[in-house]
Amino acid sequence: MRKAYQRSTTKQKNKGIGSESIGTKPNREKSKVGFIEKVGLSVDSYSGDAVNESEEEEESKSFLRRHHTVSVREYQAFESLRPAHFSDDTWRLYKHVLLSMQIRRQKKYPLAVPIPCDLIDKRVPGSNLDHLRGFGVAISGYWHLPGRKGECRTFEIEAAQFAEHEVVLASAESDLSFEEYRQQKLVNFMDCRTVRGRQRSSKQTETGNSGPFDWCQAVDSLSKQPKVFDYERVYAWVQALEPKRDIAKREYNEAVERRDDQKLIDKKERDLDDAHGLLVNDRACLGQLRRQNPQPTHDGFYFYYQALEKMGGGRMAEKGGGLMSCSKGMKSAAFHGLPDLKNYDMPDAHLRTQCD
Repeated sequence: MRKAYQRSTTKQKNKGIGSESIGTKPNREKSKVGFIEKVGLSVDSYSGDAVNESEEEEESKSFLRRHHTVSVREYQAFESLRPAHFSDDTWRLYKHVLLSMQIRRQKKYPLAVPIPCDLIDKRVPGSNLDHLRGFGVAISGYWHLPGRKGECRTFEIEAAQFAEHEVVLASAESDLSFEEYRQQKLVNFMDCRTVRGRQRSSKQTETGNSGPFDWCQAVDSLSKQPKVFDYERVYAWVQALEPKRDIAKREYNEAVERRDDQKLIDKKERDLDDAHGLLVNDRACLGQLRRQNPQPTHDGFYFYYQALEKMGGGRMAEKGGGLMSCSKGMKSAAFHGLPDLKNYDMPDAHLRTQCD
């Protein structure tokens, strides 16, 4: 009985009972914060370390985001919207709600973002919810999130303001040439720390354990092969999508104002949804290409290395979309002019099935 009790106690210690949240490393985080406070700096103003992309992947499992890669120009454009009376924690919480609403909309989830109250107290203790309400954020009452102890609240930015702030981020680089766009430094959206290094492939299963040997070999083999593409044509393709979306939006608004036939209005609305979805998807895929730090080749093209991960159904997918999840038009632009290009479509390409 005593040995069984000792074993159970050891297992609890190894599980890391008392850590702040899933996917974080509390010991490293506490030591860093302790050092920052010891030298007389505030934690919020500290920007000495560079953010690695593996940390962004790690933190994406927690409820409050700490890392999201944007360019310096996008960061500065969004910071110009910050109210003067907002504390750093309040602004960080608002950024988290904005990013989470973008993700939830793409997945067609309800836009309201649930956040556990204990995580708000731990991650952003200096946030002022009254300031958020005054800035167009609807905050619900207290309720219980299934599968988690403690109370939660939902946060949702007003629709018009959410769309406006998205446009600010999206149009921050619309006037840049390709070379200016390519040379923009990447930073962390949450605290402006410089981002260095590209994302790496993940070889873990859904439970966090190492994947099958054949699976890991396939990931290593594919992620080490450079993918060549026409970076400049891809950038030009994505830049041309925004005017098309604006035209579709104008046609829809005009149809509504004229009170046209409902079928025509519904068609214009579907066209607007398609144009907006195409813009959002391809812009996100271009952002993933940029985060992978593509390098020029001798013949005017660029190459990059994919960061791969395993999906729930067994398929292998590229993190952030990249050239694997972009539209047909973006793929045509990316591979235009490549010599000896062959397009292979592998049926039943489920690596889990192949490994089993």
